Amino acid sequence: MQRRETPGQGLNVSVRCRDEFLSVLDAWRRSQADPPTRSAALRRLAELALERLRPIAKQSEVSEVA
Repeated sequence: MQRRETPGQGLNVSVRCRDEFLSVLDAWRRSQADPPTRSAALRRLAELALERLRPIAKQSEVSEVA
């Protein structure tokens, strides 16, 4: 089995997940062209969610300045 590249040094964060959540997460992982590990999938999904929030945060900063 090929070892996957690690993202580098970082703080370890433990998360408890229900079976139903893990089933959905695993289905999403399998649907990817390069199926990530569970940890990588959680990071990838969190990054995608945060990217979607970034424009909203910038808009509210502009509104506060105006």
